[in-house]
Amino acid sequence: MKREVLEELQRARLAKTPVAVVTRVEDGSQCLVYSDIETETEFSLSPSQILDIRTILRAARSTMLADTEFFVRSYVPAYRLIIVGAVHIAQSL
Repeated sequence: MKREVLEELQRARLAKTPVAVVTRVEDGSQCLVYSDIETETEFSLSPSQILDIRTILRAARSTMLADTEFFVRSYVPAYRLIIVGAVHIAQSL
């Protein structure tokens, strides 16, 4: 992983911004794709591929992009569960 990609990934994770690292398996080149921000990529991705990557990111999954040579690794902030009310039931949780 290139230093610039790693530093940008760390900044996104600290800001709790969902981001996907897209790796071209053929040569190992990588780029970041955000869920709602347009970004420049090191290699050309079609609009449909970017849409598929964002769908994978929203599902918080990591997988190969269908019919391509790209692996998508999703980084999403941890989910939080907030329980309001019903204290007598929530105490056992």
